[in-house]
Amino acid sequence: PQEFEEATFEVSTEPTAISPVDEPISGKFRLRPNYPNPFNPLTHIPLEVGGTNPVNVRLTVYNMLGQKVITLADKKLAPGTYEVTWDGRNSLGRSVSSGIYFYEMIAGSQRFIRKMFLIR
Repeated sequence: PQEFEEATFEVSTEPTAISPVDEPISGKFRLRPNYPNPFNPLTHIPLEVGGTNPVNVRLTVYNMLGQKVITLADKKLAPGTYEVTWDGRNSLGRSVSSGIYFYEMIAGSQRFIRKMFLIR
């Protein structure tokens, strides 16, 4: 006969969000490495909005084929440091598969791209 041990799992339904972070502002636009990386089930993407005026910022996740998975942020942000959380779901709310994903930030005329790994 097989014996099973009891296990407890925690499930998070934390929504994808963008929130300001209380850190000094460098005055530059920066897209920082996500953490954790690799991740499961969610990751945090720090970014900095530079300049002196609010600017349109778009943060998008793409798969290895260059197909858009989800737009995490598309709004005007004041200069400052922010953190965006991604829960590994696409724009339809479905969990995406394990793999390499790219996240792109477009802020004004500047563009930044980084790579992240989702492991299910």
